[in-house]
Amino acid sequence: MKQLDHAARPFIHVLMIPMRSTCFRLWPCLLLAWALPSAAQEPPNIVVIVADDQGYGDTDLFWPQSKIRTPDLARLAAQGIRLTGFRVQPLCASTRASLMTGLFNAGFNQKGPAHEHGVDNRVTFVTEYFRRAGYQVGGFGKWHLGNKDGSHPLDRGFHRWVGFYGGSMPYHYLAGHDHVYEGKATYEQRWQHSTDLFADEAIRFIEANRDRPFFVYLAFNAVHTPLWKKSNPIFSARSDWVKRIRARGVTDPAALDYYAVVEHMDERVGSVLDTLEELGLEQKTLVIYLSDNGAVTPDHYDHFPQMGSNGPYRGGKASPYEGGIRVPFVASWVGVIPANTSSDQASMDADILPTVLEAAGMKLPKMNGPRELNGRSLLAMLKAPGQVTLPTRGTPSRLGRLFAYVEYPWKLVSVNVRIGSPEAKGMEVTNGRLLFNLETDPAETIDVAPLNEERASQMWERYQALYDSLRNPLRD
Repeated sequence: MKQLDHAARPFIHVLMIPMRSTCFRLWPCLLLAWALPSAAQEPPNIVVIVADDQGYGDTDLFWPQSKIRTPDLARLAAQGIRLTGFRVQPLCASTRASLMTGLFNAGFNQKGPAHEHGVDNRVTFVTEYFRRAGYQVGGFGKWHLGNKDGSHPLDRGFHRWVGFYGGSMPYHYLAGHDHVYEGKATYEQRWQHSTDLFADEAIRFIEANRDRPFFVYLAFNAVHTPLWKKSNPIFSARSDWVKRIRARGVTDPAALDYYAVVEHMDERVGSVLDTLEELGLEQKTLVIYLSDNGAVTPDHYDHFPQMGSNGPYRGGKASPYEGGIRVPFVASWVGVIPANTSSDQASMDADILPTVLEAAGMKLPKMNGPRELNGRSLLAMLKAPGQVTLPTRGTPSRLGRLFAYVEYPWKLVSVNVRIGSPEAKGMEVTNGRLLFNLETDPAETIDVAPLNEERASQMWERYQALYDSLRNPLRD
């Protein structure tokens, strides 16, 4: 039986005709019962939570050696699934563009980078699909996809928007500094800490729309800079959280601030989960959590070091190595996604749009604007992670002259320009293209291209053909 579209369920007129047969008298009622979806058929609410610069090693859920405790992320995973092979782009705006559009390399339009100019208006955002389907759509936190006419969140499907436009903002309220906007106007209410502001606004939106379908995009600025550093020794974390971390014996102020910011964010993720539980919406809501790129670490950084960790992986934010693009991903839909499961199958940011569209019962588009949809739905795999195997495909991550191309377990990497400050380790220009076998060498320490020249050459040709096909349609 085909599931009825949530936004356009037909009103069925039943003509009652007297019949001698009880069967015929019951038939209209049975037809009406068939037309009305059961609770199990109800398309879910969607909550997408995006952390900023949280590395694979910035949570003990994904990296047990981590000193950062994330019990609420673990709680979400206990209700659903962890994906340990989920990849994004090396920087935030490109990841957010792919998430919103289901397209590879969507972070650039015909005028320039998405964080300045937005994404080509011929391309539909996931939020626009859900608004058209009758969902209430709310966004809270970081946007970074342009704010000019046509690119503002209110022009991209959101009914309500409270957040900021750029790459970062102060965590604490500063009088006279208007970083936060409500719609297109300055946010007038006094707030204390950005993590609480965005979580509280998201929760209020959920509560206000408890009786109708909603799509929530909660994009924290944690754990992006500004953070404590010697040249600016100011804590971005709340003082009570700094005290909690210090009580565990952590004394380095940079680590105190970093750990506290992440753990505070984790607690507010828990607040969202609490709200869904209290409203009886756990089984009616698909919750997705991910980070937009890898962490800035003491060794791997573009401008200056931070206390992040990418666990066992090489590189960090702004690099095409696994530390820059492999990130935590957790999804939960109680009663639909099996609890406490995991999968290492390769997946990526562009897969989110088709996954949530299919979950909501919408037909997946073949095209998004002038380009074929690149992402694929992960829903079948999320529902049966041990039984459904995703077909192998090539997935790109690109930042200017840096790129990675994965056909798991093989990964091709090229760095044609120096990444980060001269002091940063392992970020040097590569001597040609490197090839790694992630199954045997997940830390990308051994270049096997000299032993696999044909494979490396063929992967390069496939990557180049893919990139050429992606580059032109949104820049003509």
